[in-house]
Amino acid sequence: MNCEEMLQRLSEFLDGELPPAQEKEVRAHLDGCPRCRHEQGVLERITTESCGLPLYAPGDATILSISRAIHEADRTPPRTEFGPVLTLDDLCEYLRTDRTTIGRHLSEIPCFELGGQLLFRRKSIEEWIEQKEKSVTFQVTAPTADSTVLPEDAAMGGVRWTL
Repeated sequence: MNCEEMLQRLSEFLDGELPPAQEKEVRAHLDGCPRCRHEQGVLERITTESCGLPLYAPGDATILSISRAIHEADRTPPRTEFGPVLTLDDLCEYLRTDRTTIGRHLSEIPCFELGGQLLFRRKSIEEWIEQKEKSVTFQVTAPTADSTVLPEDAAMGGVRWTL
């Protein structure tokens, strides 16, 4: 162990927070290094002297000014609109599919958990669908004898997503 590593661990050593193996290394280094023993003495004196100082209890005005300063320094940007959030049942209805189908693809569907409930951000779902649609290629073939052909006047129902 070199002096730099030793000085990084010295505070933990003095507080008794090192594992036994590291404590043994520190003790061995301190036995052979006057510079690090001097630093150990300085830290021990600081600890001893600071324990004898009177406790300071700041007044209400001081606490309020510190709190105000912290809040002014932490100017996090206001939260942006998150958009609609869907439950699993809402997602099934939105995609017109069932829980089993969603479950088979859950590892790739963007979601998050909040309060033990799985939730889906509609915008993320729409982006995911768009990405899926771009990755799928369709091949148009001529109908065969055993193909089902819909009459031209057949009314199309809603779209059902099959993942």
